[in-house]
Amino acid sequence: MGKQEFNVYSTHSLRRAHDFIDDIAEENSSFKITITTGKKASMPQLALFNIWVRQYCAHLLRKPEKSLSKGELAGMKRAVKRRYYHETHEPFMVERITDPFHPDKSRLEVTSAADWTQGEMYRVMEWLQNTAGEEHGIILESVGEHARLKQQTGA
Repeated sequence: MGKQEFNVYSTHSLRRAHDFIDDIAEENSSFKITITTGKKASMPQLALFNIWVRQYCAHLLRKPEKSLSKGELAGMKRAVKRRYYHETHEPFMVERITDPFHPDKSRLEVTSAADWTQGEMYRVMEWLQNTAGEEHGIILESVGEHARLKQQTGA
């Protein structure tokens, strides 16, 4: 059979990979499995995430995308991350920040999307796409790498 690659981002995609391995095991006496974890979100994922945040923000503020300020976009990113964390409680979304001048003072802050893994970014983007569509009727189009990952996972 040659090389087969699976990106596992959900229980559904894990099931698909497991079924494939079961089939190979029945047909062959031996085979090799290589698992890679924690690969950082790719540039295309980060770019599409930023496009979607811009589109969603423009819709909510009823403004053209090009007229959005840096502050409006930063606020939207922060709001998306906070809401995702509030709904999912996924630990990668927040980190504890401590003030070195006042070590007894710390707070939770949302993390940078650039620090997320591909799987984490995929989950956030799926949530963002679903939330925008269900709550505001916005279609955030899956293109490029995200569309390919979505197809692979069967989502």
